[in-house]
Amino acid sequence: MVLAQGGVVWSLAVLGDGRLVSGDRDGNIKIWPKEGGGAPVVLSQGSWVLSLTVLADGRLASGGHDGMIKIWPKEGTGVPVVLAQGSQVLSLAVLADERLASGSQDGNIKIWPKEGIGEPVVIAQGSGILSLAVLADGRLASGGTDGSIKLWPKEGSGAPAVLAQGSWVRSLAVLKDGRLASGGQDGTIKIWPPDGKGEPVVLSQGSWVWALAALSDGRLATGSQDGTIKIWPKGDTGKPVVLPHGGGVRSLAVLPDGRLVSGGADGNIKIWPKGGTGEPVVLSHGGGVLSLAVLADGRLASGGTDGYIKIWSKEGMGETVILTQGSWVFSLAVLPDGRLASGGGLDGNIKIWPKEGNGEPVVLGTQGSDVKSLTVLRDGRLVSGCADGTIKIWPKEGVGEPVLLSKRSLVYSLTQLADGRLVSGDDVNIKIWPREGTGEPVVLTHGGGVLSLTTLPDGRLASGDTDGTSKLWLVDEQQLVAALCLRAGRNLTRAEWSRYIGSDTPWQPSCRDRPSNWRTVDP
Repeated sequence: MVLAQGGVVWSLAVLGDGRLVSGDRDGNIKIWPKEGGGAPVVLSQGSWVLSLTVLADGRLASGGHDGMIKIWPKEGTGVPVVLAQGSQVLSLAVLADERLASGSQDGNIKIWPKEGIGEPVVIAQGSGILSLAVLADGRLASGGTDGSIKLWPKEGSGAPAVLAQGSWVRSLAVLKDGRLASGGQDGTIKIWPPDGKGEPVVLSQGSWVWALAALSDGRLATGSQDGTIKIWPKGDTGKPVVLPHGGGVRSLAVLPDGRLVSGGADGNIKIWPKGGTGEPVVLSHGGGVLSLAVLADGRLASGGTDGYIKIWSKEGMGETVILTQGSWVFSLAVLPDGRLASGGGLDGNIKIWPKEGNGEPVVLGTQGSDVKSLTVLRDGRLVSGCADGTIKIWPKEGVGEPVLLSKRSLVYSLTQLADGRLVSGDDVNIKIWPREGTGEPVVLTHGGGVLSLTTLPDGRLASGDTDGTSKLWLVDEQQLVAALCLRAGRNLTRAEWSRYIGSDTPWQPSCRDRPSNWRTVDP
């Protein structure tokens, strides 16, 4: 099911009845049928549709590049109410009292009467307004290009409380506990107290974040290029614990006893005390540490730029097992049977090592490209992702040829459907791979690079494209069969069935619940 907007999609909203609304650079607003079948209702904004929101009474409001706001009748037919903002309408929000608030490039916020009749209340931000949100107490929050967030009195009169983000405020959101979260162009996230008073929680690493790990007590640990590790409080209140690794932190892992381990470009591995205070145990790998993994018996494995994997004794004391990858060890993963898998660069080899580290590894062929990532599926099979865009699913025993899930195309995204099938997105297509990994995938032609994939609660697959389109796909077999029956008006041929449903599901009449005269094609 393809929802082709036809232009760059600037904004999205969901109506009360569940229908999706999209606004684009061509000035079109499209209201799509719930099931995605049939033509959308098309409304004309007349200029770029920069913002959309739904009013309390169910009507749709749209904001345009031409400075006009249009409030559309519920059914999408008839003449809209037109409100003049006077500048590009970058953001829209609905207040607790059901009035519409609009923010524009000229720095003005306008709060409009419910019926859209009469003059609005005008509030001057003083800079371009990029984001709006409504606090739990009904106050309006606005974020501007001057790096400030302003919390406006409920009645829109009087001076606002001013919060300093420090860079363009690209996004605002209200958390369940009433606190306001703001996202800045400099990459920092700030979580503000409900009353706007006091210092915010700043979730900013300050440098590229190479590694993340969840501690056993629920806290988040982040490691970055600047050589620091930050452990963030569970409730996002207070400042993080900062641990100085000393070199760019490329990998993190958590030991069974809850201690955090960091691996850095300085060649050191540091095992930190649980509380984050005190001196760490320091292990010297010898080369920059690119990857870490914890074995089933609790021992730590590290992979480095020196081409070696080292398996350390539990306390870091005693003999270390050294395994030779032969090239940079970009990735490590532990199989369900306890064996360690390692992926290298340059030679492109994946090696599966005996549990004790003694003896020769099983070598899973030469990938021909750096093995950037490894993961293990729920059924125990190993999956590898390479710099050349190939994805391979390997047999459990490492014997035999892998299932190759990508050829010649850069793989941007991966997800798994509810029925266990793997989905990959490349520079043109979405591919849904058979459960058993044999046979051809179902190929959905997207038309551009598939940058993102996710599965919706109703089982449909959603994809985002470099050409500005969002597409919703029917991937549940029974839903898809029914939809194809309605679309074709007849049974599918076996070739069509293989193309649209997949080769791992036996052919059956797609219109089996229809009168016999629908069955017009010989299978």
